[in-house]
Amino acid sequence: MSGKIYGTSQNDDLNGGAGKDTVFAKGGDDIISTSGSQDKVFGSGGSDLVSLGGDEDRAYAGTGDDTVNGDYGSDRIYGGSGDDVLFGGDVLTSNAPAQGTGGIDDQIWGGSGTDEIHGQSGNDRLFGQRDSDVIYGQEGTDYVHGGLDTDQLFGGTGNDTLDGGSQNDAAYGGFGTDLLYGADGDDSLFGGTGNDAVLGGTGRDVLMGEAGADMLYGGADADALRGGTGNDLLQGDEGDDLLRGEDGEDILNAGLGHDVAYGGTADDKINLHEGNDYAVGGAGEDTLDGGIGNDVIYGDKLPDNLLAGEDTSVGLSVAQFEGADWTVTQDSDTGQTKMSQVIDTQSEKTYKVSIDVAANFAGGFTSGAIEVLWNDQVIDKIEVGSGEFRTLNYEVQGFGADTAIAISTADPDSNAASIYDTSGPIYSYEKTVDLGDGDIMVSGFAPGQSKLLQVISGQLQIFDTVTQGYTVAGPETGVRVNAIGLNVQDDLIYGYAKADGTDALGVSVSPNSLVMMDATGAIYKLGDGQYADFVGDFDDAGNLWTFDSSLDRVTKIDVNALDAQGNPAIENFALPANLSNGNIFDVAYSHQTDLFYGVVAPQSNGEDGKILIIDLADVENGGIPTVSDIPITQTFVEDVTLIGMAKGAYGAVFVDGSGNLYAGLNSGDHDLAEDTAESGGIYRIDVGETGQYAQAVFMSSAQTTGNNDGAVDPRGNDPFAEIDATAKVLMRDIVVAELEGEGWDDVIFGGDGDDKIYGGGRHDDIIGGIGDDTVNGEAGQDLVFGGSGFDHLFGGSGNDSLYGGEDTDEVNGGRGNDLAFGGFGADVVYGETGNDTLSGNEGADQLFGGAGRDQLFGDEGEDQLFGGSGNDVMDGGADADQLEGGNGNDVLDGGAGADQLDGGSGNDTLSGKEGSDMLLGGRGKDLLQGGSGEDFLSGNSGNDELHGGSDNDQINGDQGNDTLHGDAGADTISGGAGKDTIFGGSGDDLIEAGAGQNMISGGAGADTFVFLSDNGSHHDTVLDFNCYGDSADSLDLTDLSLLESYESTDAWRERCLSWTNDNDALLKLGFGQSVTLQTNHDFSDGDYSLLVDSFIF
Repeated sequence: MSGKIYGTSQNDDLNGGAGKDTVFAKGGDDIISTSGSQDKVFGSGGSDLVSLGGDEDRAYAGTGDDTVNGDYGSDRIYGGSGDDVLFGGDVLTSNAPAQGTGGIDDQIWGGSGTDEIHGQSGNDRLFGQRDSDVIYGQEGTDYVHGGLDTDQLFGGTGNDTLDGGSQNDAAYGGFGTDLLYGADGDDSLFGGTGNDAVLGGTGRDVLMGEAGADMLYGGADADALRGGTGNDLLQGDEGDDLLRGEDGEDILNAGLGHDVAYGGTADDKINLHEGNDYAVGGAGEDTLDGGIGNDVIYGDKLPDNLLAGEDTSVGLSVAQFEGADWTVTQDSDTGQTKMSQVIDTQSEKTYKVSIDVAANFAGGFTSGAIEVLWNDQVIDKIEVGSGEFRTLNYEVQGFGADTAIAISTADPDSNAASIYDTSGPIYSYEKTVDLGDGDIMVSGFAPGQSKLLQVISGQLQIFDTVTQGYTVAGPETGVRVNAIGLNVQDDLIYGYAKADGTDALGVSVSPNSLVMMDATGAIYKLGDGQYADFVGDFDDAGNLWTFDSSLDRVTKIDVNALDAQGNPAIENFALPANLSNGNIFDVAYSHQTDLFYGVVAPQSNGEDGKILIIDLADVENGGIPTVSDIPITQTFVEDVTLIGMAKGAYGAVFVDGSGNLYAGLNSGDHDLAEDTAESGGIYRIDVGETGQYAQAVFMSSAQTTGNNDGAVDPRGNDPFAEIDATAKVLMRDIVVAELEGEGWDDVIFGGDGDDKIYGGGRHDDIIGGIGDDTVNGEAGQDLVFGGSGFDHLFGGSGNDSLYGGEDTDEVNGGRGNDLAFGGFGADVVYGETGNDTLSGNEGADQLFGGAGRDQLFGDEGEDQLFGGSGNDVMDGGADADQLEGGNGNDVLDGGAGADQLDGGSGNDTLSGKEGSDMLLGGRGKDLLQGGSGEDFLSGNSGNDELHGGSDNDQINGDQGNDTLHGDAGADTISGGAGKDTIFGGSGDDLIEAGAGQNMISGGAGADTFVFLSDNGSHHDTVLDFNCYGDSADSLDLTDLSLLESYESTDAWRERCLSWTNDNDALLKLGFGQSVTLQTNHDFSDGDYSLLVDSFIF
């Protein structure tokens, strides 16, 4: 029968029955359920739980934070005011058979308040209306409209239409052929899998086609379009747009405005149309049409150095540049020496002046001063106080064809006077180190020295290129040391001891001890190693790599980290046999190439030797070294060319700061004549232009050595370069170049080499090219491409677009709303301030959103994503990722792999997707979705909603009034503290209600409901307790110790069990707890044994 049901102002339990009912709640936190069709429910005030059982029902939630489950049929649900959770269908509250078709075409309106809407199955129409809503279309062909304010829309499966409405929205199409429309505001639209159409509308939008053949239309304003995989069409339309086709044969139409287009892989077509545009075809045979406007199409060009004779091999001081297209003069009054050159510039155009400078430690100067003059005006007077080269950069304006640049020694009467150390050349400085038992004072090697260091029979010696002999740096230690390298992190030498002895503190040293050596030659034991290798050197990250001389093994030693026994942290990597057919006696690491080099001597004089090149990039990831070699076919000795090279042990190998490779021969016949005496010697090994052969250039004789190893400061200059001992300041790499942009017409290409590029205060397009580049976009809306090499990219202020490119890069957006892509390699990407979009691309990347509403995409690799402050959207992508939302209302998507997601503070949405994930909601009202895999979900504090998804999940509500869904699988669910609603779903679930007044539905499967003694005083309701069959449920009361020692089960039943109607049972559990079991069995015959048998005491 149909009827009207009225609640009271209290917390009511209202059941509509099988007829066509109208239910009026009247206030209070009510539980309302109907089972007939065409029912109407009016929630009124309070936080209500409404379940609509039949078809074509209507629910008006009213005021309050309500939960409405549409269940079966085509329902209409109106959220009203308050923060509501609305479900279209498929949320069962009992095991009764379905009465409708189940979750078909629903219509849901969120109303005002921050609502969460789930369409579930069927072709639904979902409307967020007012305030910031989260809407899930889920199964079926859905229409989702965000309405007013900032919304998050998820299409799910099916061919969905997502319309963000006004404000700054985020929309995710999911699977199927979707239509996404951003409408007003700065929107972020993600097509997902399928052939999608994505329309930005007005505002600065981010459009991602992702998988499938997508069509992207930017609309008005400056948009960023990214096609993803598939053959995509990208239409920039109006505004200054960024278009990236990525994978597939794409068509890019830039439209109006100053656009940037990048084709990506495959054969792309790029049409720039009107405007001053910029295009990069990328890989493949691309077709590019510049259209109308001053366009730039990517090539590879480095702005020329305007200076003549910039090669600094002629010398490093002002006086030594004379005759190399510089004019050198001396002021007779002040004594200043000045070098100058006249260059051709354009009036009022901006130029960059760059100079590398260092104090001349070799001359005994701890500091020096120079003046830099532009067109006869002093633009800087700088004091140089370090032996290590550093770079000076200046921005200057051109003065026409006769612009003069000059560098002068400082006025001796100025305050920037040079300081001279009368003790002579400066080799060391005092510093403290901690060896575990307190600080000690040692002598560090002064940075930037151009010295060849050798440890010969345990004694530190410095090779003098003028006298061709060694200077002893300190007393003999009595302990031979090999496999040495200079660590630029702390300016000290490290290596392996090769004999027993004691260190400078009297500590015993054995052949496998790792020792530290300071600039006086004193050694200090750090700990015990595992092998006593002879060959080694430091990389630029502070790791000492040592080798077995036959390359059967390589060892990585982090001298700054200790293991559990207090020894340096050591990793050993076994290498395949026969990587090299010759032994090496030393290796040197190149900071320019990140490769190790050794020299293999021939068996006989006059035969070819070879350079051994070792690449360890893949070793730490389980790979093997890439070992190659270049034959050394000639030797140059005092202007005589000899075939082959000298045999013997090349026991010391060096790579200086300029990338030159030197090798010290312990003893050999340098002229390759059998009748001449042998001695030690130093060779420079030069590789020919083709890279197919090399030659050894004899640089200096040396005393015969043995039991030795070499090291050099990689920050220093060529040790054989002639240095003016009277010069206070050394200089190299003097550059004047047109690196300043003048608006959208300008693009800066770094070209080959390790470039330093500064965009200035305009909208610049900068391409680093090949090499390890440092690029700073500075002010303005910049586009920065790192290219190949280990690049450092800084967007500066403005809304910038940065792409790291190949290798491992550091990308920093700076201030503004930036787009930052890591590219290939394990990149570090920083958004800093502003609403940024960060993408790691390939490799194990680290992404830091910083302040603002950021979007972070880890893509491939085991990535770490940190949202920072603001409402962020994060997607881990493939592999096992770590995502931390930080402050704000964040959306975290783990993607494939076993991910770790931590929402942090704020009302967050976490989705584990594929893999066995860990999801932590943190503080706030969070939504956690485990997805596939055996997941762990913890809501932490706040009123959270948790969905385990498929497989066997562990779900903890923790604090707050939570809604927990086990979904498929045998799940373990714990409500924790608070008034929770728990749905076990399918599978044999273990459900622990926890403290608080809880509503529990076990769902399908043989479920076990656990009640504990420490849950406090409260009353729970189990909505669907199944008493019989293969899916019979159990009630675990073990922890409550309900049965008295003398009491039978029947006696306990009489004392603690009562009946509210024929199907429902009320259990008094003690400790102030009770539970109502709504069963599926009629107990009107008075036989309750079937129910009691399901209890576990």
